[in-house]
Amino acid sequence: MEKMGIEQWHMHASSNMKVDIPNSNGEQGKSIPQIEERPFVYEKMKFSFEAMERTMAEKIIFLPENERAQFILDILEDTSVDPNADIRLIAFQLIKFVPENERASIVLKGLKDTHRVLSVRALQNIHYLPIDQRAPFVVQYLEKANDYWVQENAIKQMQHLPEKDRVEIMRKGLENPHISHALIIKQMWTIPTDERTPFLQKGLEDPDLETRSGTIREIYYAPIEKREGLFNKCFEDSDPKIRRLAVEYGSYLLPYKERVFLLRKGLRDKDISVRESAIRRIDRVLEEEQAELVRLGLNNQDVSIRRLAFKAIELVPIENRLSLMRIASSDPNPDIRFDVIRGVELLEEKDRALFIQEVFRSSDVRTRLDSLFGINYLQERDCSNVIRLALEDKDASVRREAILLIRKASPNEQRALYQKVLDEEKDEDLLSLARRLQKNNSSIDSHI
Repeated sequence: MEKMGIEQWHMHASSNMKVDIPNSNGEQGKSIPQIEERPFVYEKMKFSFEAMERTMAEKIIFLPENERAQFILDILEDTSVDPNADIRLIAFQLIKFVPENERASIVLKGLKDTHRVLSVRALQNIHYLPIDQRAPFVVQYLEKANDYWVQENAIKQMQHLPEKDRVEIMRKGLENPHISHALIIKQMWTIPTDERTPFLQKGLEDPDLETRSGTIREIYYAPIEKREGLFNKCFEDSDPKIRRLAVEYGSYLLPYKERVFLLRKGLRDKDISVRESAIRRIDRVLEEEQAELVRLGLNNQDVSIRRLAFKAIELVPIENRLSLMRIASSDPNPDIRFDVIRGVELLEEKDRALFIQEVFRSSDVRTRLDSLFGINYLQERDCSNVIRLALEDKDASVRREAILLIRKASPNEQRALYQKVLDEEKDEDLLSLARRLQKNNSSIDSHI
């Protein structure tokens, strides 16, 4: 067998001809295009790369073990005929055939390469090294890394290191201003649970917004008893994004009891986006705690928060809704007040007529008119009391609406209500309307 055949590989890479690579059966495989004719896109070269790797693997396994490392190093050494690092990348895949105690020299050679894709590939192969040799390579590469992508690949290798080395690298990484602290924080899951809290606290104090945001997401990995303190720390942040994220993540990462305190803080926050986030997450606390949070929302100074709080009433146990509906019914915004009337079906049936009558006592004409819409949600026996009250209203538009709604009452009550209008109404137009409706109603009854 030839010694190493490196020259042959270089010739294959730089030749103006296409090279036929034999497959495992000794048959001729597909041709591999010369490097300068094809872009460096691995997906489009899958067959070519696999064929070259297979052939190089077949070559190296027949070498004595003590010659295999040198075979790869010689390929990595000559860069002149391999400008795109195609062959060198494939050579790195062969590191698994090299004795374990000789692999470090290959990784070191790759880390020193000026081609960043190749140096990253070298780093991605550190898991082939003895476990006690891996950390120095990660540290060395982190110190030389000068862009996000390279740093990301270096930091991801922390999972292949012993626990004590992971903690040390995380500590050094958060102290180094040239390393993305956000990337370091993402590896929180790789260190022991009891070591995580100090790093999370440090991440929440970082001047970089992305790092602080990323740290909140990693609180998932903190011990449960430490999470409340971390989320409370978020509320000391001046950026509303951090406080909003604290509400979003804390509302499911904290125990139920502590979620109430978190949402209460969120509802009292000075920024509307934080308050909105809190009111939207009321469903994440126990039912018996929801009424208090809805009440806070209904008393908020911002109309959008009050509207969301009203929608959240349906989450509250039905026996606790009446007091909340009363608060909402006196809202200064007329649209919310009308929504309250349309939402009267949220109440227990026994409370609906009483509630509509309470709303009807408002001094605002529009509110009294809107309240009559609630008759649609009442039983026949409850309609007449509300209609009778409306027929006595001082505003003609309210009395007119009440006359039109008499048909909602029971037949016996209808006769009594029409008679009340005929006896007491002074407005001729309304009297005429009542007579016409009564006549139509009588015609229908006689026809039946």
